[in-house]
Amino acid sequence: MAATSAGRKRFAQLAAEFVERYGFGGLDLDWEYPTQREGRPQDKDNFVLLLKELRASLSAKGLELSVAVGADPNMLGVAYDAAGIAEHVDLVNLMAFDFYTAATSNITAPNAPLGSSFGAYSVERSVEQWLAAGVPAEKLVVGVPLYARTYTLADPARHGVGAPALGPGAPGAVTQEPGYLTIYELCMIIEDESWDLSEENGIYFAYKGDQWATYEPLTEIRKKAQYVVKKGLAGVMVWPLESDDVSGVCGHGSSPLLRELNKGLGRI
Repeated sequence: MAATSAGRKRFAQLAAEFVERYGFGGLDLDWEYPTQREGRPQDKDNFVLLLKELRASLSAKGLELSVAVGADPNMLGVAYDAAGIAEHVDLVNLMAFDFYTAATSNITAPNAPLGSSFGAYSVERSVEQWLAAGVPAEKLVVGVPLYARTYTLADPARHGVGAPALGPGAPGAVTQEPGYLTIYELCMIIEDESWDLSEENGIYFAYKGDQWATYEPLTEIRKKAQYVVKKGLAGVMVWPLESDDVSGVCGHGSSPLLRELNKGLGRI
């Protein structure tokens, strides 16, 4: 579709009609990822051309356009023309999470560290790169994960950050996804199975036996929101919404992560 002018134009027209028909305010395009996963080098430019067509079709109907982009620093110059993207969209949603997972790392590691206390990847580094590449601060949105990433330890006696891991952790009772727990699933496991809690250089984790989970407590969630305000960025987005503790099983009321983000942004 994105490879030809006719394909891009047709998609943009149909997308705008769909958004208008169902009363949405706009469209968020999430292509994971241009040029990657057997993609073509030309897709870097095709992506910008597609956004240009979408911008024209959506603007004609008074609708907004945003785009979700990967935060891996190694991907920026290869998959994205940041300045070209920013020219055609209202917001650039930086998916600043899953820097490290059991699928890509054979040691325990943080999911979405704000600073670079571990390894080369961090929210701050990705934000600085996208700003330097031409995205205005007022268009850049920082993604915040509302979930924990989990690992199975190679040796239960070695349970710190950077410990050898065999693969993803056991699936949660609700989501049934290896390597992933919602915040409320993690709270239930910590309570029911008496997991230990620890912290190393601002990286928070819980563990028991050969199971290990990295997560962000309320204090770290607020720090990210405050960082966004300090940098003059457009705001935050979350993924996924349903992973927050809607029922209050963690003991902090309903949707504590969303509330903490709003506090950090100065909205409540």
